Amino acid sequence: MKQIRQILIHAKMRHLAKEECLFAVKVAQKPNKKLSTIARALKCDRRTVSRVLMRFSETELLTDQDQPGRPTALTEDQQKMLDKYITKNPTATANQLSNNSMSLWISSDETQVQLRNSGTIAWVKRGEPTPVHEISSLRAYVSLWGAVWWNGKTFARYDGYMNQTQYLHILASHLGPHVHKCRRYAVAQDRLRSHWAKPVRQWFEDCGLRLLDWPPHSPEFNAIEYVWH
Repeated sequence: MKQIRQILIHAKMRHLAKEECLFAVKVAQKPNKKLSTIARALKCDRRTVSRVLMRFSETELLTDQDQPGRPTALTEDQQKMLDKYITKNPTATANQLSNNSMSLWISSDETQVQLRNSGTIAWVKRGEPTPVHEISSLRAYVSLWGAVWWNGKTFARYDGYMNQTQYLHILASHLGPHVHKCRRYAVAQDRLRSHWAKPVRQWFEDCGLRLLDWPPHSPEFNAIEYVWH
């Protein structure tokens, strides 16, 4: 019987809504109002009312949810996505969950910026074809490497072809100064052989960066492509 009584008391000690807390505070300020009277009106335990009044007296807050503090970093949609991921992966660790976020990705790639436009304007009559204008086969271009992440970026110009020696030099000199802020980030890069050479993979591991298993021929998934274009 004692255990049943304790269960019933615990069930009655529910959390009151904000409007109910406000009602309790207002009624308690009236003369000769007992806690038991307020508890009966709210259909809760008198100790629940006592807890509400004590909190308001000490902090002037009606509920625990009113307490000031840092707002949540996730939007409602992001929270739903996280809940769904946790449901599918109930044994995932906090680090695995955080690494699943694209805000902890570094996107890296190379491109060539070429100058091909002749700058010639041709005037033709309506319906006639545009005349062919032959330009020199000589073209000017620069080779660029870049990396972008949630709150940072770094770019470099290089000469020649991208091999593992060139790539390691660029990583060390341009991404290296930023890795202390990007520990445990995931790196998205294409399947170019120089990108996955053993010394390159070792450099990423030493810097605390994780290489994503990137699908081949899928540049549209890499954020850096939208920088180039």
